[in-house]
Amino acid sequence: DDITEEYTNSKKLSGSASFGTTIAHKDNLYVVSQPTTSPSVKIYTLNNTTASDELELYQTLAAASFSGSSGSTNFGSALALSGDLNWLYISDYNEVAPTSTRNRVHAFRRRNTSTNAGSFVVGATYQITSVGTTDFVALGAVSDEVGIYFIATGTGSGTGTATRRDYRDWE
Repeated sequence: DDITEEYTNSKKLSGSASFGTTIAHKDNLYVVSQPTTSPSVKIYTLNNTTASDELELYQTLAAASFSGSSGSTNFGSALALSGDLNWLYISDYNEVAPTSTRNRVHAFRRRNTSTNAGSFVVGATYQITSVGTTDFVALGAVSDEVGIYFIATGTGSGTGTATRRDYRDWE
């Protein structure tokens, strides 16, 4: 609660045994690594509104999804976010084969693409920029407010706009 500055921890984030090995955050984004056992990095956002003040899953980046990352034994054991949140850096190395070509740092660039309702991509992450006549709650948002992040569950309709904000591997 922003007014009373009292908060209740009602949501626990969980994963495999290595989940939470490394955590990076800036503003309302939290990046949590799971370097071993299905290596991945999960990105959460804090949508602090009257409807919700919970961390919501923003995006999952699985090591197996990226070129050359198959067999990674420590994907995400080191993380960094740029000050403007447009870049996310994730370590990726293999302890078993230290001279492997997989030993690298992935640079992920955040998309900043304005999208009109009716053109949202299901499964992509957006931030509401104009509500208009669009029902963003029906599309997965916690509320119909400018600034809220959501993962699209439909293409939408109406006059609202949102900016696509998911991260993609920069190669």
